[in-house]
Amino acid sequence: MKHFLLSLFFLSLVASTTSAQNSKGVPGEGSTTPLGSSIGGSLSSLKIIAGITGGGINFKDDTGNAMNVEFGPSLGYMLGVARDHQFGQNLIIQPGISLVGFGSKVVDADYTYNIHYLSFHANAHLLTAFKIYAGGGLFLDYGLFGSQGYPSGESNDIFESGGFSRLNSGLNLEAGYPLVLQGKSGEVFASYRIGLNNVEGDDAPAGQTTKLRMFTIGLKYSL
Repeated sequence: MKHFLLSLFFLSLVASTTSAQNSKGVPGEGSTTPLGSSIGGSLSSLKIIAGITGGGINFKDDTGNAMNVEFGPSLGYMLGVARDHQFGQNLIIQPGISLVGFGSKVVDADYTYNIHYLSFHANAHLLTAFKIYAGGGLFLDYGLFGSQGYPSGESNDIFESGGFSRLNSGLNLEAGYPLVLQGKSGEVFASYRIGLNNVEGDDAPAGQTTKLRMFTIGLKYSL
């Protein structure tokens, strides 16, 4: 929880600092795209990210000794900030930082997984026809805290006792559509994250891999 509160403070500091800079104006700012970004190399205003997530776990066992387990999603959250860097008319590079709540569960059983990450991402968006954008990029997560729940109602720390690594990384696919909300530019988006590393790390038995997946639906709103 201490890591979570420190991360929340850091996000608030980033948002307040950038908002103050935006109020002074951005030198050299040119015309804007449908996503509210400046053409000609300047930065857009800071964007707040808010979304609902659903997580999944891809468990694979090459030894044939483990049980066949099916995982389903549990609701989580995404709350963060991002900023666009415009290149020409159609390319946007968007770095950002978020607090992410990942949730998943074993289907037909009371085993649950809830993990809270500080997540960094960098996406490339291409503006397509009808103002829709699509693209993808990379993400890197650092686990703040999390739990693994059991049918008995008990739970343990997923990093200290559950054997999960705090680091998770992979690919992020995203598409969205611009909106105007109370005179400010924004966008509705959907994304799918594909974890590439084995989150069980060095504690994973030989031949077993556990990788995380996550779907997000949300809004981005320019300050």
